[in-house]
Amino acid sequence: MLTTKYPDLKGQIEFIEPALVKIDAHNLISRAIPNYEIIAADFNRGLKDITHDGTVAKIMKSMI
Repeated sequence: MLTTKYPDLKGQIEFIEPALVKIDAHNLISRAIPNYEIIAADFNRGLKDITHDGTVAKIMKSMI
């Protein structure tokens, strides 16, 4: 978001640990969608994989 909305601030903002605020995100899949259970399981598995291999961290870092 910083790179698109505030590109002039890139390099001036530093992330600190622990975070001051943590906001959980949820992905909703309607039960009306055929195979919603499989879709949800595939999504969760993929998210777990990219979290463990560092892809999520790279994506988050690229947004600042």
